[in-house]
Amino acid sequence: MPKGNRLRHFSQTIFNFSMMGINFFVPIIAMLLLTVYLYMICFSAGMTETLYFTCSECVVPLFGSWWAIHLMRPIVEDSGNEIYYSYSVSKMYLGVIRVVEGWVAYCLLTFVYCLLLRMMTPYDFWSYLIQLIFQSLFYFGLGFLSMSITRKALYSWILSLVYGLFYLYTGNKYMPVFSIYTFSEEPLMLNDLFQMLIMKILTFSLLMIICAQILFSIRGFDGTLYYRIHKLHLNTQKE
Repeated sequence: MPKGNRLRHFSQTIFNFSMMGINFFVPIIAMLLLTVYLYMICFSAGMTETLYFTCSECVVPLFGSWWAIHLMRPIVEDSGNEIYYSYSVSKMYLGVIRVVEGWVAYCLLTFVYCLLLRMMTPYDFWSYLIQLIFQSLFYFGLGFLSMSITRKALYSWILSLVYGLFYLYTGNKYMPVFSIYTFSEEPLMLNDLFQMLIMKILTFSLLMIICAQILFSIRGFDGTLYYRIHKLHLNTQKE
């Protein structure tokens, strides 16, 4: 990619994050507070190491959904969103590409978080990191799909919370096949991680992202199919 295109793409990515406003900082604050809590309450007090991973698994992936939801909010919910549909930008970029870019940035944030936690635990760093970023991918897909369906940030966040709380409180007792949580006392080793978890999470995540993109692509700025049908009708008349 030429240097000029790389700079333009980088500036577009920064603009996408800036559209989230203060919502961009919510996952960062959540990870900072969790790190402080684990250090002050757990590490300093010499508490069992099982709590570190349990807390991380509960908080870090979930807030990936927050970023996905608020990346899509200006496009599908905010007033004046029709302006984005008038740009010569593909629905692929407005949807899945922006969400995946958000996930990549979230992976970097999770990398920093895992570095801090590695100073307090003897866990294998890569097992810790890989498990959390793939669980986060699931929540990015869930946030993207829920926004494509409900077109409301509040409803989408509630759906993400309901999913997380359901499995966190039932401990995978019900419908474990749909759960991305391990509830183990430490991160799985890499071999077990890929065999038992990653393929399932990756499959669910891709299915949600594909379905979300299809639904997002066929709906107009007002959430109806009319925009898409009317556009096809005009193109047919021109031909």
